[in-house]
This record gives sequence, C-alpha cells and structure tokens, in this order.
Amino acid sequence: MSNVLEQKEVTVGGKLYILTAFPATLGLEIQMDLMNLQAQGIQVSASVVEKAITNGASLASAKITKALMDKHFARKYGEMMELFTAIIEFNFGAGEEGPNDQSDTSDQ
Repeated sequence: MSNVLEQKEVTVGGKLYILTAFPATLGLEIQMDLMNLQAQGIQVSASVVEKAITNGASLASAKITKALMDKHFARKYGEMMELFTAIIEFNFGAGEEGPNDQSDTSDQ
C-alpha cells in the first residue's frame, strides 16, 4: 500500500493548485471545526480556511505556507474561498457525486 495521499489538480484564478487529501486526524479536526462553527451559526473562520489551505493544497509544486498564503491571496479573497471550497469538496465529498451533492460553486 502506498503512503502517498490522494491528489487532484484544480485551476483557480488561472493558477494551478494541487489538492492533497488531509491525513485522517487532520481531516477529522477540520471537519469538527466546521461542524462546531455551523452549530454556532458561523459560516467559517479565517483559522479554518488557513488550516485547510496550508495543509490541503500547493501552488503548483510550492507548499503553501501562511506567509505565501498571505501574500498570494492579498486582495484575492474570492479566489482564496474558491480554493478553500475545492479543498473541502475534495476531502469531504460535498459537491461531487455523493450524498452531499448540494454545493455547486465551481465549474472546474
């Protein structure tokens, strides 16, 4: 069995990103964070977006660090949230051919 996590290429804002599946414990942590925020009536927090992007995507072959994220997405909040949505859909199945097929925010 391979130790490589599943990956998928997506294009957001004309840039190529490689999504990588979260390790199980991190995925569970992010899923719990999202559920807790939803239970409080809060959509999503900046810390959850940062955690998902820095752990779930790379910009072509470059790892996305907090510093790169802050610089790369300055004034590009729509693109940042589009990438976040793609990461969440890739990891948790929303918007794909699954039981949670309710979120169609991207044509990529």
